[in-house]
Amino acid sequence: MSTVAQDPGRLIAFLDASHVAITVISPDGIVEEWLGAAESMFGYTSEEMVGRHIRTLWIDEAAGRDLAALERLRAGERVDVNTRRRGKDGRVLDVEISASAIFDADGTWTSTVTMTRDVTPPSLGALPVGRALQDSRLAVIAIDARRRITTWGGGAEALYGWSEPEVLGLAIETLWPVERTDDYERVFQTTAAGASITFRAERRRKDGSQFLAELTVSPGNHGGSVSVSRDVTEQAAIEARAAAAERRFEAAFATAALPLVICELDGTIVEHNDAYGVLTTRSENPTTERLLDLIEPDHRPPIAAALTALAKNPGRFEGIEVPLAGSDNHIVNLSIAPVDDGPDRPPLALVQLIDVSDQLRIQAELAEIATVDPLTQVFNRSCFEPLLASLDAGQPVGLLFVDLDGFKAVNDDRGHAAGDIVLQVVAQRLESVVRDSDYVIRFGGDEFVIVCPGLVERDAAARLGDRLRSVVNQPIDVDGLELAITVSIGAALVHASPELDTDAAIGLADAAMYEAKAAGRDTTVTAPLP
Repeated sequence: MSTVAQDPGRLIAFLDASHVAITVISPDGIVEEWLGAAESMFGYTSEEMVGRHIRTLWIDEAAGRDLAALERLRAGERVDVNTRRRGKDGRVLDVEISASAIFDADGTWTSTVTMTRDVTPPSLGALPVGRALQDSRLAVIAIDARRRITTWGGGAEALYGWSEPEVLGLAIETLWPVERTDDYERVFQTTAAGASITFRAERRRKDGSQFLAELTVSPGNHGGSVSVSRDVTEQAAIEARAAAAERRFEAAFATAALPLVICELDGTIVEHNDAYGVLTTRSENPTTERLLDLIEPDHRPPIAAALTALAKNPGRFEGIEVPLAGSDNHIVNLSIAPVDDGPDRPPLALVQLIDVSDQLRIQAELAEIATVDPLTQVFNRSCFEPLLASLDAGQPVGLLFVDLDGFKAVNDDRGHAAGDIVLQVVAQRLESVVRDSDYVIRFGGDEFVIVCPGLVERDAAARLGDRLRSVVNQPIDVDGLELAITVSIGAALVHASPELDTDAAIGLADAAMYEAKAAGRDTTVTAPLP
């Protein structure tokens, strides 16, 4: 591990720079820590969430899934789950959660660390020393060479409970618990040598209760000493919790399923977690010591520029998608955030890498589903208007409206399965005739529209219609029976334009098609030029 992993305070700073929500939860579901992007993601502040049950974020429909995840955590598994959460404003979020259970040396489940992504601690002033000490809330106590109390000032009475008349002349041991240790002798030896010492030790109040005090003891007059003390019981408890949190965050960084990298601004990797190591096995450079070496060479300059920009602009760079070097089309989404590690330390960046290859593949499949007719595998009707809008203004466009003759009889006599076969064959035959630059669209039922950019002349449109009919009209084999299918075609010529009325344009071709029907079917009619 690097010095970063050995410095838990720095590690918390790195995790706080993350755009994921980081939480620490007790085994009974109580939120103990609320960090990273938790507040911005869910709307609750740390003060609002620490001490509350994590069910605050749950919604009924996901509760069963969340309870099952808790049982897996109890069994010692690391859990990655897709679920839903509700923010303070009532908004429901789809989230990806990576959770790791933390166990102590005895195997007791002490807490759970989760990382959630959205599919988001007295100066005496300028007064004279005597008055400053007297007015201070700190307990100011002086003893003589015999260790008898000679001064009882500042907040001594409030802190210890004894008044000045009660305590003057008493042995300093009066303030000590019964269980003395040799550490106190070390204090006296230090002050006797003319030096000061600061330490923490238990102290006793008049009522017998004990508290943890922080004391600074300095040499006094004639072999005595002067101490300034304050109650740090609560602070020590906070520090203990912080130390425990630091250990949990160190474990969270190492075991989180989300790949994390801490690097210098030249891309040199300072620290990474286990998930990053798994990700790099998909690259041709699995042992790289520089982040940029993990990325395909042509895509490195924007990442290098983003890292360099952090030195002057402490902004955040998110959603940068780049391919892994030699990884067979693996794409990662990078988020880069600066980390303020203090004025005396070199600037660093926290980089999160998410493999989005599957997500991009699914998006492409969904896009295809949205634009392709599932039966015939040609474009569907939703593509018609966007297609015309994408053409250059003024470009001539031919629209051929193709309608099957007597198709209802095929469905009635042979069944819809036979009708589906006919539609599939007709679509294939239409595509076999048109140019690569033309588009075949199933407009609905047994109707097809062919968009032909660059088609200028009515005669050319008529000739194209005749070629389509001659190919489509060939008999179609359906389960050993040959069906004779003909088509009627109406053609219209328009010009692409932002002002083009697409309904009117297709209406011209549709009207021409009905003329072809009225003329006896199995023919092509070209509409007059508008």
